[in-house]
Amino acid sequence: MDRYPDDSPKDYGSRNIIDRTVPEVTGLTGPGFSDITFSVKAGEILGFSGLRERKQQAILPGLSVQENISISLLDELSGVLGLSLKKERILVNETVQAFQIKSAGIEQNIRFLIGGNQQETIIGRAMHGRPKILVFDEPTKGIDVGTKAEIHALIQQLVETGEIGIILISSGMNEVKNARTASLHFQ
Repeated sequence: MDRYPDDSPKDYGSRNIIDRTVPEVTGLTGPGFSDITFSVKAGEILGFSGLRERKQQAILPGLSVQENISISLLDELSGVLGLSLKKERILVNETVQAFQIKSAGIEQNIRFLIGGNQQETIIGRAMHGRPKILVFDEPTKGIDVGTKAEIHALIQQLVETGEIGIILISSGMNEVKNARTASLHFQ
């Protein structure tokens, strides 16, 4: 296992890093690695490479863009009279605009979106939970170069808020090195 950079990062440039560890993992063991310990702070990206590829995606392929986003909002959308469809459409449309999701409409099945728009939909869904950390597992696999740049920019925007930590898992070491504050490479 290699760590890049060799020293713990001290100069974060213009990023507003809050000196707050979001998760800390100790003694992680799995196929091909053992006793791994790491932490990530809000406003920091910790990248992993050399791991197995993802086998499943976070999309719910049988559902629409609207349903893929609103599934995480059911508590917020529910009231004494049931689900507020008006509030659901408003929140979903706000997410579509905020994350620039391109589709034929919010009723379109998510499996018919190109990979980058699927990723942006899932990121939008995750952000409604106001997470302290997001794990991106192969976020640019199978998408074109332009869309990769959009996803990388979105990850940077999220981390630059200083409110969220990012764990980036990628089979491409260059992706991890280019987008990270610190990285671990498994061989």
